[in-house]
Amino acid sequence: KIHAVLNNNNKILLAWTQGTYGDTLYAQKLESDGEFLWNNNVAVAGKNLTAGGSYFGIIDFEMMQKDDGCYFATIPTGFGYNYVDINRIDENGNVLWGYNGKSMEGYSNSGYPYLISDGVGGGYVAWLNANFFVQRFNQDSTLLWASD
Repeated sequence: KIHAVLNNNNKILLAWTQGTYGDTLYAQKLESDGEFLWNNNVAVAGKNLTAGGSYFGIIDFEMMQKDDGCYFATIPTGFGYNYVDINRIDENGNVLWGYNGKSMEGYSNSGYPYLISDGVGGGYVAWLNANFFVQRFNQDSTLLWASD
């Protein structure tokens, strides 16, 4: 899977999954002429066996431009248990919320992530899990609603 967004400075933010099971989600910033602007591809999320049992990779993700960086909503999976995580990279490719980011805990078998800006620096992440869920977060990854 691959996604791209155009940031405020007309740079392209590109993200893709790579590996046998989409093991890792990578990001890269490109100039309009295709020149890579970061020395290395940035690993945003992916395989992490310490996170609880077997973990195969990212099965779905969404991205949203934020300033000159990007927010991500990812659906990692392990034995069919699909979770929801959010993450953020800045304009220099720094992963601000750590590898795999912040988890929407307590959900499995989730899918179809969606991101939208809240207009004040954070955003909303929505996903399906037998029902439709939404959570609001701020620019520091703090979840702002008591429940999803």
